Amino acid sequence: MNFSPSESALIDRLRCGPANFEFTNWAKTFRSRPRFFLSPETETEIIQLIHLANRHQLTIKPIGSGHSPSDLACTNSMMLDMSKMKRILSHDPYACTITVESGIRLHELHQVLKQRQMALSSVGAISDQSIAGAIATATHGTGMQFGDLSSMVTHLVIIDGLGVRHQCSKVVEGDLFDAARCSLGALGVITQVTLQCEPMFTLHAVQVPDTLDRVLDDLPAVLQSAEHVRFWWFPHTDHTVVWRANRS
Repeated sequence: MNFSPSESALIDRLRCGPANFEFTNWAKTFRSRPRFFLSPETETEIIQLIHLANRHQLTIKPIGSGHSPSDLACTNSMMLDMSKMKRILSHDPYACTITVESGIRLHELHQVLKQRQMALSSVGAISDQSIAGAIATATHGTGMQFGDLSSMVTHLVIIDGLGVRHQCSKVVEGDLFDAARCSLGALGVITQVTLQCEPMFTLHAVQVPDTLDRVLDDLPAVLQSAEHVRFWWFPHTDHTVVWRANRS
């Protein structure tokens, strides 16, 4: 591929991983070999890469932890590892919001929020995901009164396929904002996310054994029996464990 000297320098500077890097998703069910595996640190570098990709008819796929069990993150073209973009940009203790770069992992975000006496209202079972990957795939926690992680986003920044930077919210480019909150990475590269949090809390959790038939027969009542409810079924048996948690 005939890159200009400046394009080659950009590729070489952002290249990461071994020359024959193979991407494997978290469940190890899909893999791919991207032609370029790059790790940008700034929005400017992402915009430059999008312009480069357009000039040379390449596609770009941003990835987080690759947690999706599908082949969503796989590409044989240009793959962007977003793990270096994980800075804390701002937080508002009065509105209880925080703005972070999109590559921060959930376990890192939890620690940042704890230091600020804040917490997400509901989280999934896995904390290895990046925040952008978690919202792009509508990752959810438990609780009938709580939305998924995408619903906690109040603002975001996305760079589209032309390299144009958009700041979105419900009142600014609202249609793009709604689509980008669960976009599967198809609308562009999300670089910043503002999340609505709440004051830090603790949960009192109780697990009890039950039967699958009894849980399913009374499922609406089971789901409303605590703020957070989930149950595990042991395949090929009638045994379940029901987990309930309330703020203490």
